[in-house]
Amino acid sequence: MKKRLALLVGCNYPNTQHELHGCYNDVETMQTLLTNRFGFVKEDIKIMIDKQNEPEKPTGDNIRTALVDMIHGANKGDTFFFFFSGLGALFESLENDNSPAIVSCEFDAIRDNGILLSSCSKIQKSVEVDPNNNKSKAYGAFTNAVETTLKKHPGQITNRKLVQLAEDFLNLKGIGQHPCLFSSDKNADALFLGQKIGKSV
Repeated sequence: MKKRLALLVGCNYPNTQHELHGCYNDVETMQTLLTNRFGFVKEDIKIMIDKQNEPEKPTGDNIRTALVDMIHGANKGDTFFFFFSGLGALFESLENDNSPAIVSCEFDAIRDNGILLSSCSKIQKSVEVDPNNNKSKAYGAFTNAVETTLKKHPGQITNRKLVQLAEDFLNLKGIGQHPCLFSSDKNADALFLGQKIGKSV
């Protein structure tokens, strides 16, 4: 039986000058989406957040190790999903292509080479929404856009279409960030998480 495995990471960077407030909520939102919509089993979803008393914080080494462990424990045809809510950066490679990277809780830059749905372009900053000035309810604008889009489109949806519709939602809300999709053309037009139900859009 094919497995659906996920690693969900949320970094709020508490007690630093870069502290965020909505990343833990984003992780909870994504866990609910994966289990309720895409058939993931809760036991196959690993969560890492940088709360003070967490036994395994999302350091660069821990994130890389968790991803490797998922790959080594998988079989052909299994589905992998990696979600990160936190800071991003530009990665200066030898090719000088300034590829995007995620930033772990101790500010280690990790470059992603898979299908990447990014909340904004390289020259923008992602928006964190803080409803009624209640930081405990804060969330990432892009995570909310993806969640809302998937709820409005219960059938199949491609990676490309999901990003396009999420951007439409952000524009409707007056949030000026431009989500981006980094992947091959083939993967851009593949179904998000390989879902097999409904009609594609």
